[in-house]
Amino acid sequence: MSKKAVVEVEELHSSALEDIELERTLWEHAEFVAKSSGMFYLHGEVTAESALELIKEMELWAVTNVLSSEPSPQLTLHINSEGGELAAGLSIHDTLRGLARMGLQITTGVRGEACSMAAVVLQAGDRRLIGPASRLMLHQVSSGGAGTTAEIRRQSEHLQATDKAIAELFAKRSGKFSVEWLEKEILDRDRWFTPAEALEVGLVDGIA
Repeated sequence: MSKKAVVEVEELHSSALEDIELERTLWEHAEFVAKSSGMFYLHGEVTAESALELIKEMELWAVTNVLSSEPSPQLTLHINSEGGELAAGLSIHDTLRGLARMGLQITTGVRGEACSMAAVVLQAGDRRLIGPASRLMLHQVSSGGAGTTAEIRRQSEHLQATDKAIAELFAKRSGKFSVEWLEKEILDRDRWFTPAEALEVGLVDGIA
């Protein structure tokens, strides 16, 4: 390869690196602006690690803004998640409700899908929204339990109690059906909802 060709390749490589660095910088700036504006994102699987990171970010923002002079700061959580770990999802839900008691106005919104535990997190919003092309999915709590017969029986009892608690949460937020009906007609299988269906049964407050 000639010396000129080598120089041209090096220049192209340098230009490409500069473009990548610029894109990274712009993305980091956009992310910073979003978080500074009270916008947060729950994307992908709900895990202990992702829940902890999200909770720390929201609580830090909340403390800063509750102490400011702005009345009723707005926190928005955008959701696009297939669900995930039970404890992780419940920790996000309960954190959001705790922030609401601190005086924040919480909006949760689905942009894609909110399945399983992500649908539970959605219910934490004072205002719950869903995009016109998005969807919800509810079902029973699942577990890959193993052990002795007695251990499996205790695990089953725990899962049943958890299912009932989650059914009560959905029923309370909906205000349109009983816990017993929800457990029998909705949570005994994977149940998908279009935006219109979710709005009709009270799982969201609006389509936007």
